[in-house]
Amino acid sequence: MGPIDEMDWSGVEWIGANSTHEGLVPAPLLRAEFSVPEMPIRARAYVSAPGTAALHVNGQQVGTAVLDPAATRFDRTVLFSSYDIDGAVVPGRNLVGIVLGRGKYAEARESVWLWHEAPWWDQPKALVMLRLECADGFVRHVCSDPAWEWIDGPVRADSLLGGEEFDASYKRDGWTDPTQTYGDVKWQSTQRAAAPAGELRAQRQQPIRVIGTLPPVGRTTPRPGTSVVDFGRQLAGWVRLETTATDQTITVAYGEKLLPGGLVDIEQNFIQARMQVDTVRPAGRSLTHEPRFSYKGFRYVQIDCADPAADITVEARLAHTDVASIADFRCSEPLLNQIHEASRRSILENLHGISTDTPIYEKNGWTGDAYLSLYPSMINFDMPRFYTKWLQDIADCQRPTGEFPSIIPAAEWGYTDSTNRVKAPIPAWDIAYAEIAWALYWYHGDVRVLDDHYPRLRRYLQFLVDRYPDLIATGGLGDWHPPYIRRLCPEGHALYSTAYFFHWAVLLAKIARVLGKATEADGWSRLAARIYAAFNKVFGRPVDGQYAGEPRVGYRQAPNVVALGLGLVPEEQQAHIIDALIADLKRREHHLDTGSYGTRFLFEVLTRYGHVDDAFDILTRTDHPSYGYWFARGESTLWEGCTPQGDVEVAWEQSSAAWQTMVTVPANTSAELHLPDGRALTVEARHHTFQGQHR
Repeated sequence: MGPIDEMDWSGVEWIGANSTHEGLVPAPLLRAEFSVPEMPIRARAYVSAPGTAALHVNGQQVGTAVLDPAATRFDRTVLFSSYDIDGAVVPGRNLVGIVLGRGKYAEARESVWLWHEAPWWDQPKALVMLRLECADGFVRHVCSDPAWEWIDGPVRADSLLGGEEFDASYKRDGWTDPTQTYGDVKWQSTQRAAAPAGELRAQRQQPIRVIGTLPPVGRTTPRPGTSVVDFGRQLAGWVRLETTATDQTITVAYGEKLLPGGLVDIEQNFIQARMQVDTVRPAGRSLTHEPRFSYKGFRYVQIDCADPAADITVEARLAHTDVASIADFRCSEPLLNQIHEASRRSILENLHGISTDTPIYEKNGWTGDAYLSLYPSMINFDMPRFYTKWLQDIADCQRPTGEFPSIIPAAEWGYTDSTNRVKAPIPAWDIAYAEIAWALYWYHGDVRVLDDHYPRLRRYLQFLVDRYPDLIATGGLGDWHPPYIRRLCPEGHALYSTAYFFHWAVLLAKIARVLGKATEADGWSRLAARIYAAFNKVFGRPVDGQYAGEPRVGYRQAPNVVALGLGLVPEEQQAHIIDALIADLKRREHHLDTGSYGTRFLFEVLTRYGHVDDAFDILTRTDHPSYGYWFARGESTLWEGCTPQGDVEVAWEQSSAAWQTMVTVPANTSAELHLPDGRALTVEARHHTFQGQHR
């Protein structure tokens, strides 16, 4: 069973390096010697390190997990991992050791998400227990305590966001091999460390593992001493680097895009330092190296080294939470197969102990992204253990008021009283909590998860009721991020927040009914009916066949699709609303005009109302905006948006008395047009026609 309660950890102490370093300190190597008279018949190791850790026994790393254990809200929950070490412990002298990384527990890089100011922030620490069962029934425990010793390791600094600095001159080959000695290398005593405030819980979800290796498909030299390696597609992980002997530091920068000159583009404004950059100092010897305490989102890797004789090769290591694939899809339309494969890759490359929005800039658990990927994830992969853990993360982040932030887990970011711009509540993002719990019941019959989380789900919905007495939820993030739109969600956010306020009430009524709480279920149903009426009164415009937010900006697909998808359109108006949607799609030559939430329901709504051919036409477009447009540009995952790209076209027609100008401008692009009649106009994406008379 492993340790279950506090008594099972009796005699095990939290320890850390007794270091005078500050800030991004070197990753310490901690170890202890122990002896056993005979080979144990069963051996297990239990390790907690609220950053990340790698366990070693007698010269070998234990297990295949990386970046372990998963991140949590560390002042509420701290995870421990269990390892099978049968055969690793031998009769006589043994060494056990652990390398500690920072993870999100001790992230020192300043960022807009305030991980560096987290209330739990502290230097890395560890709790280690080996349980050794002998043939005579005797059980021996080897426990972390201040008798362990430590020394600086070769990872001189590590940051989940920034990258790692590795110096091979500090490399201690065989540092847990009992046969190795280090001459005058002095190990120091560890120190007791304060236990994290969070409850110690077993990590039950699948660990992160390296699940594949990818060779480069191309290499360029944009400047002397610099090479850029192309792996042909976006991926999450890192590179394994091999180099001949050199004293020069090698810099490895990761990115998904290239600058015009061919260098890797890693410019951003989220982190107050470099991002996704590793440095490796081989210290004059041949070296094979891969980072262990950070992962990156990338397609391209830029390698800089001042030594022209250094032979440097790399291969990509793909890493994510090791969820099994349980389904697949193939059809006769290649583009649909490509969309499906890109969707699967996008899901997997955002599973790293939590469900993230991107493996590159943020690596954050945005609730909206988790909700939008929920059902494709459940259908394609073995997700119950993963989502059960993440629901606990949400519960840990919930305040007594009922609110929780839109990033899970989070530091003190995203609450109603936080200093950042994006604040709770955001019902369309927060719905992930209720929707994931319901999906685990719906797909796997897990009533326990509903029972465990229902009180907190109820508390959140009551928070919305108290906050919005007129039942119109303001604020939020809206339909993130439709094409052609230069500012976010021009129709405002309230329509989407209110629609999901309604959906919260509908889901809570279903959950309460499953749990046998009929009276509460009836109350949530009555609340849903009241929100339904308020939504239609404020946002419904049946006279011109559409739903619209504030401000009124003309016809928008997303408000209507979301209203239909969530069941907010009266039955007698549904045909009118769907007809207006089809008319707009035809005007746009079957191009979608929806962001994340509109697209979530677009194809479902079209097929539900019998417009399968229209859905197929949208899916198989290859010009902007479309999935096919991404793939035509060489992308292999689903992006948040495209970099402005496309042709600028200008054509003229004239007669003796009049002229006509036709202009096409690419998406997300504006141009200044000077006309013969003296007008100077700013035009934005799509096609424009102007007419005038000759002077």
